[in-house]
Amino acid sequence: MRTFSNIARVVAMVLLGYLTLGVVNVNAQVQLPPYYKPQFLDQNGRPLSNGCVFTYVSGTNTPQATFTDFSGATPNPNPIQLDGSGRPPLGTDIWLGSGAYRFKLVSQGGTSCSTGIQQWLEDGITSSTGTILANNNTFTGTNTFDGATVFNGSVAMNVGFTSSGPSNLEAGGALVGTFSGSPILTGTWNFTGEVDAVNIVYSGELFSTVATGTPPISVVSTTQVPNLNVSELEGCTWESPCSIGSTTPNTAHFTSVVINTELTLGGSNVTSIKGLDTALYTAGTIAGGAGNSLCTDANGSATTSGCVTSGFTSVATGTNGSVCSTTTTNGSTCNTTVTISPTQANTSYIAACSGNTPTGYPFIINVAPASTSAVTVTITNGASAQAVVSTYNSLNCIVVHP
Repeated sequence: MRTFSNIARVVAMVLLGYLTLGVVNVNAQVQLPPYYKPQFLDQNGRPLSNGCVFTYVSGTNTPQATFTDFSGATPNPNPIQLDGSGRPPLGTDIWLGSGAYRFKLVSQGGTSCSTGIQQWLEDGITSSTGTILANNNTFTGTNTFDGATVFNGSVAMNVGFTSSGPSNLEAGGALVGTFSGSPILTGTWNFTGEVDAVNIVYSGELFSTVATGTPPISVVSTTQVPNLNVSELEGCTWESPCSIGSTTPNTAHFTSVVINTELTLGGSNVTSIKGLDTALYTAGTIAGGAGNSLCTDANGSATTSGCVTSGFTSVATGTNGSVCSTTTTNGSTCNTTVTISPTQANTSYIAACSGNTPTGYPFIINVAPASTSAVTVTITNGASAQAVVSTYNSLNCIVVHP
């Protein structure tokens, strides 16, 4: 009679041959046909009629389900009740999941497997295909996966990889090779190294998280890119820009402007140019600015450099019919403001005034610029012999701007 250990070893070999469901030949992608209907034997080598098969997580007593067919959709009862010939009942096969199993075979004790006698216990039972896909693997050569493929471990595809269904690398991995056709990448992809591609077409936004100081895009080609920054150019191009000030903001500020041909404002002649201190050009009048004289240079152009200081650049006049009156005190004075027109660019002008129709003994002792549009005239009543109320009926002033 064969010993128990020999019987268990034979039974285990038969069982493992069935449970592996064929050993996968990775290189050729073929496999042996599975052993479909195992027959479980007792310690004496006889069919274990109505015995039970318990399945656990390998190394534990935690139940782990097997499945009735290859789809893995319907779990078997645990334990599995064998028929009179020691086989799984009709319509039931034993298909393994991806994890490792511990199997325990017991005889029926009365009407319950829980009181039966253990025939053997085998641990570390796995499906060969599950073993391949559940561990870290290196696939060399050309490998083709025709269905949806999920890789739970780190996978390195070093030479060739073809998949006609979704391929999920859930625990990271490396894809090294050439990807042609139209691969679809969904989810959030993190490329830590360089990505070399012939063409990249994307329908969403392109984001760059590179820090300030490093250009987010480096372009070798100098060929114009259509529609790049089109909103910044408002539909125009650098070659044919839009009119400055035609859009918001409509005020343009320049540090310097270089005009190679001519300057046109508003489609017509320039009627006004304003500087920081004065109107340099207003309605046909050119001002020297800052009190400088304006003359022409050798080319007939207007200039304030090298002009003769004598003469004047503008004349203004002013009349005031309401003149102040002195008191009877000897040497009494009073002041009258005379408005001049046109307004001067600044107060660097010379004014001369005279009085009309005197009363008493008035005379003008001082005329001074008060502002760009007025002068102050000071009147006195003279010596003690003329210390009476003195005034003029009106004042006339002439202003000369050098």
